[in-house]
Amino acid sequence: MKYQFGAHARTIAIFQLLLSLLCFVFGVLTKVYGNDVPYLMDTVAPGIWCSVFAFAAAWKVLSTINKPTYTKLFWSNVTNWTASFFQFFVVAIQVYTLTHLLIVGKDLQTTFVTYAFISVGLVTSFILLLICVYNAKKFGRLCSNANSSDNPENYNDMTAISADTGATLVKISVLAIVLSIPAVYIAYGEPYEYTYLARVGAGIWCSVMSLVAGALCYKSVPTKNNAQITATFAFGIIASVFATCELGVEVGAAVQCLMYQGEYPEMQTTFQVHMIVSACAMYQLALSIFIAVTYGKMNEAMLAKIKQYMSNYKQKIGEYQLAA
Repeated sequence: MKYQFGAHARTIAIFQLLLSLLCFVFGVLTKVYGNDVPYLMDTVAPGIWCSVFAFAAAWKVLSTINKPTYTKLFWSNVTNWTASFFQFFVVAIQVYTLTHLLIVGKDLQTTFVTYAFISVGLVTSFILLLICVYNAKKFGRLCSNANSSDNPENYNDMTAISADTGATLVKISVLAIVLSIPAVYIAYGEPYEYTYLARVGAGIWCSVMSLVAGALCYKSVPTKNNAQITATFAFGIIASVFATCELGVEVGAAVQCLMYQGEYPEMQTTFQVHMIVSACAMYQLALSIFIAVTYGKMNEAMLAKIKQYMSNYKQKIGEYQLAA
């Protein structure tokens, strides 16, 4: 099937790639020149590690344009929405930091170089945010068109990638659990009594549902068992709800760590761990919704076949009775 990406899709993707590299550079420069400023939010260097997601999203878009498949369309949509989330976070931090420095910068003896790096980084991150949202919405529309039930070829293509989706969801869920266990253990020590959301451990117990949904998805693809299809559909919905809770709690925990990292520098590492788990939660949410939609359609098709079979069976019984 031919996908319509638009005349300037490749140019926009290359521009996104270059902006990601530029954001990474300004993130490094801001961290170097901002370490001497107390309570500077950019000491956690969000511009560095958040730009990695934008770079990966741009690379995925270029790969999709070169050799378009439904799988690549789906992952381009997911990676760009994830990159948008992190770029919004970067922009929010930079706006807060710049406002903070404009108010108390004279007392901190902030240099013009620091203002310049943060300002240029803010503009670059904002443009990158707009591009990521644009690409996410565009590839989301392409995925929606490919999911149309009026096109059996696209539906079969969508079903064919379910095994890969299930395996990916399992891997991401395991990663979230592995990262969350030490984070929760550390959160019960000093000085984490103020970061109560870090003690919830949402990355552990919420990821279990995504883990089950991914395992059922991976297992049900080759067998196409009706009971497994229904169970996967149900757990896809449940995992979506739990992933939403996980995302909210982990973002809240990261924000709490960020609020106190100026007073307790050791919280910077914990903050980054919670942001990584938040990224995992976003992927879990997207994949769980995809599984729920895919297996919902499979379950609907299965029920339609059963109804058709029962209708034919009743019709034949009626014919036999008339003949008798």
